Amino acid sequence: MGVKLWGWGRSRLKAAAITKAVAKRIREGDDTFGFMEAKLGYRVQCLAILAIFALHNPLAMFFQAARSGRNEWWLYLMGIVLVSLGFMLGQVPLVLVLLAGSLTSGDSSDLETFSKTMDFESVGMDPNAGLALLLTQFVVAVGFLWVVIKYLHQRKMVSLVNAFGRVRWPRFFFGLGVWGGIGLVAEFISWLSDPEAYVWQGNLASFLPLLVVALLLIPIQTSFEELFIRGYLLQGIGLMTRSRWVAVLMSSLVFMSLHLMNPEIARFGIGI
Repeated sequence: MGVKLWGWGRSRLKAAAITKAVAKRIREGDDTFGFMEAKLGYRVQCLAILAIFALHNPLAMFFQAARSGRNEWWLYLMGIVLVSLGFMLGQVPLVLVLLAGSLTSGDSSDLETFSKTMDFESVGMDPNAGLALLLTQFVVAVGFLWVVIKYLHQRKMVSLVNAFGRVRWPRFFFGLGVWGGIGLVAEFISWLSDPEAYVWQGNLASFLPLLVVALLLIPIQTSFEELFIRGYLLQGIGLMTRSRWVAVLMSSLVFMSLHLMNPEIARFGIGI
């Protein structure tokens, strides 16, 4: 019978010292854990697993990942400025298109309407093209964030995700499947309760470009928000304040504050 340390990634290497110490105790006849009747390899692995569970703290490991590179406070300040600059530069293409449309029509009221409704058709722009231009700011911002992490902090981008040095894709797809399933069930219940609120368009010429934009750019937009606020800022605040919970609270407030500016909040209220 054997046990493998599945799913621990690099923490298995860190457990080598624990495993070695436990093996030594077993060889010396220490029966504290009652595993002397089992095979040595099985006993060692069982005790190593217990040790890892006892010492393993995902939140602590996440903050510890930020210490793998440079983490002076002024680097975080510079990083925030650079990422904000990238975010603003990413807005330039959309702004130029909007200004060109306004100059062509000679009517600036279209821009005022757009600023309130975010309706691209009000400025004579294809909605899918407008959405792509709107999401470009997140693409540029992600690029600036990568530069900040690699060259200022001198560590890997994946350190904003976890402390294992790699993205654990099985867990990612498991979470995607769970929340995707919950979303589908909720949407189905919503449709059953109010089917008239759903309209079948059947316009592939409009849907297919939207599908491409949704699959390529929206994941970048959502990933940027998580990487920057719940990765970069969370780690930085945690290192500066030496309090994980202050970091969680402050980064959550930043996340909430930024989303309060979304147009749907003004229309449907904060409860949305």
